[in-house]
Amino acid sequence: MSDSAISFEDGRRLLDKLFSEQIPIYAMLILPTRTTCRVTGRVAGITRDPGILISVDRPPSRGSATLAVPFFDRECEFTVRDLPENKRAEISADFGDTILCLNFPDADEFLILVFNSLNG
Repeated sequence: MSDSAISFEDGRRLLDKLFSEQIPIYAMLILPTRTTCRVTGRVAGITRDPGILISVDRPPSRGSATLAVPFFDRECEFTVRDLPENKRAEISADFGDTILCLNFPDADEFLILVFNSLNG
């Protein structure tokens, strides 16, 4: 599994591309209490308030749902890596095998986005 840190600017460009191209993602938010939230959807926006907004895939009859992760005015470290072999069968067929990991060291939080590799 390759693991490489990328600059904030490159991470932001990758988030912008996920948003502008509406690429399906599998997202997992991990909090310091070990609480996790796993959703499938798309990046619906990146704004000062609420931050990174992920629209959650749901049947239309159930209404809309979103996951908002504060992003601005906090430290963020980006890493891109490959999906581990033991998770590929479970996730990669629907979402891909590339992981963008956002680490927020100020709060010991992680946002993990899984998607198909982007070219260009």
